Amino acid sequence: LDLFQDTLGFAACKMMRRILGLAKVADIADIRDLKERARIENMTLQMGKKLVTERKKINSIEEVIDLAKSFSELR
Repeated sequence: LDLFQDTLGFAACKMMRRILGLAKVADIADIRDLKERARIENMTLQMGKKLVTERKKINSIEEVIDLAKSFSELR
């Protein structure tokens, strides 16, 4: 379980680096609609923060999927 939770923390840091880092990733940076890009960046940062700060409360991949779905509903 510790390895799973640590992996979530690492994945969350990678998610946030894609938004905040100097080397932008094309999948998000290439979105031309600035409002849509900002929405996706915000959603990614919020989910990354949640995964980092609450990873010890997450015990299964199903919980991660539910979390991702909850953020996708923020439209």
